[in-house]
Amino acid sequence: MQDEVLLRRSLPPGGALEHLDAGGTRLRVCRWEGATPGGGTIILLNGRGDFIEKYAEACHAMVAWGPALITLDWRGQGLSGRLAANPTVGHADDLGMLVADLSMLLDRLDLPRPLRIVAHSMGGHLALRLLHDRPALVERAVLLSPMLRFRTAPIPGCWRGG
Repeated sequence: MQDEVLLRRSLPPGGALEHLDAGGTRLRVCRWEGATPGGGTIILLNGRGDFIEKYAEACHAMVAWGPALITLDWRGQGLSGRLAANPTVGHADDLGMLVADLSMLLDRLDLPRPLRIVAHSMGGHLALRLLHDRPALVERAVLLSPMLRFRTAPIPGCWRGG
């Protein structure tokens, strides 16, 4: 029981947390080196309002598989920089800037190939957009409940698709 609690509440050992400049804001990124030569990299993309530590148990499993792993707090979420003056509010006028952040991150970091994406909710939406724009970048993707539309009725839709 205690081991299960640790898996849910702490990130796997050996991860490197860093902040990368993303055009005027900072992105909080965590990555683990792979234990399997040629094992590539899993890119774990979380959902709207999520943060790295929420996926601690999944990170433990993926690190144990052997490939390198990278995950991030999206701009406006977790401990990444905010776009609004209030630091407790996550905000993005257009999800296109988050796709640009992801693309920049993957270009800037020297990640072991092949690249594979595991994404949830909004992360799945952003992964689909990245795959559309750059289909040769990623070998495989698993999208769990990708956010394809907002159901906001009776209030009109609030996010532009970009």
